[in-house]
Amino acid sequence: MIFQDLREFIDECDRIGELHRIDGAETDLEIGALTEMIAEEDLMGHPALLFDQVNGYPKGYRVLSNILTNVRRNALALGIDPDTPPMEALRYWKNKVAAYQPIPPKVVKDGPVFENVFRGDDVDILKFPAPRWHENDPGPFIGTGNMVIMKDPEGDWINVAAQRNMVFDRDTIGILPLPGKTPAIFLQKAHARGESLPVVISFGQEPLTWIPAGFFFPYGTSELDYIGHLRGEPLEVVHGPLTGLPFPSTAEIVIEGHIPPMEVENRMEGPFGEFTGYYASGPHPQPVVKIDAVYHRNDPIIFGVPPLKPPVGPYTGIPLLAADTWDALEKSGIPEVVGVWQPVSRLMTVVSIRQRFAGHAKSAALVAAGARGTAYFIKYVVVVDDDIDITSLEDVMWAIVTRCNPEESMDIIKETWGSSLDPSLSPEVRLKLGPEMHLNSKVIINACKNYKWFKDYPVMNRVSDKVRQAMREKHRELFEDLGRNKVVV
Repeated sequence: MIFQDLREFIDECDRIGELHRIDGAETDLEIGALTEMIAEEDLMGHPALLFDQVNGYPKGYRVLSNILTNVRRNALALGIDPDTPPMEALRYWKNKVAAYQPIPPKVVKDGPVFENVFRGDDVDILKFPAPRWHENDPGPFIGTGNMVIMKDPEGDWINVAAQRNMVFDRDTIGILPLPGKTPAIFLQKAHARGESLPVVISFGQEPLTWIPAGFFFPYGTSELDYIGHLRGEPLEVVHGPLTGLPFPSTAEIVIEGHIPPMEVENRMEGPFGEFTGYYASGPHPQPVVKIDAVYHRNDPIIFGVPPLKPPVGPYTGIPLLAADTWDALEKSGIPEVVGVWQPVSRLMTVVSIRQRFAGHAKSAALVAAGARGTAYFIKYVVVVDDDIDITSLEDVMWAIVTRCNPEESMDIIKETWGSSLDPSLSPEVRLKLGPEMHLNSKVIINACKNYKWFKDYPVMNRVSDKVRQAMREKHRELFEDLGRNKVVV
């Protein structure tokens, strides 16, 4: 099922028991705290949260959170059976992305997003219930699950990215263009000429339309074409009356604006609780978005995707970025790749292989380390045998502590693509290098059985699948009771 807007997705979540409504919450920390705590209570089974009647705001001005933080809602957003197993859902996504055929958006004249229009002195971003998500955030952030839409100042292609937006005042919000990513490159081009860069930002849209905003696509490839491919039909967009930039016609809240050069205007931005589980970036002077127009639907919904301390994360259910690395491994010719997973909120990449030759694991690790889905920020690449459940961090760690001899099975690759969000960077490095020169290193861990004596490796102490199946059949009522009580056996 492909959803035409966020409201259809919410209705379906409600129908299958994946939604919980909360009335009367506060934007100052309460929405954020409940989002985090509910996700932690039951990592894989918790519901999405829809906050309404937010204190101090009109009824119907809502915030949706925990949108893609479990397997069922991830699968639902992708348009497949919500009960699809996690690895199969990731395989579906990998194959879908690998079969990419661009489907450009379809331009329409109007849409629900224009039900309410405000320009000039009528602009007021403060009217929306933007939460202060984390306890040490300096203010509200309206842009977490957003789509920042820009056009290349030296070309015609459109980029869509997810960039956080702190609220400063009625017509000014922040933006954090991370070095090396497309929005930062576009801003460099425009600001080098002393020009402001036009921008459109959507703060609410159906999930499959939003997902590509957080991915690494080849430079020059428009996420709007990818969205069409994923949906199997063109995304209907309208052109902003002021910027000419396209955005979803069914979006909940959209702004048109411009980003002036830093010497014209900047603000101290951050810090913000990040997906690493730390405050690692800010406060620093950053560009601002000056808002020239606001459009929103009746009873608008903010699409909230706050970063949370791992293991909770925006893709906790299915780490979709892992598919890029999986695809790169297959296209490079690495044989017998069983799967790729990214536990700990995508801070580690784990590759499963069936070993076929000496050096197989190291070859897989080197390719994975340079793949789009792993190259940025990730510092740990682990390769395991196919008898390890890579969706289980406990199983992966068991392989590391029992199959990895550190002296022989670990390598460090220096000067890889880092990030200012890395909490392990020392204050001295941050000050000396600046955000555009942040580097890290990668550890490659071969946690496979040593291939030189693979056949003689000690036998695993685990009841076989054959015996397990027999016990499940013989003691069916026991296991059904345990399942009802959410006890995993």
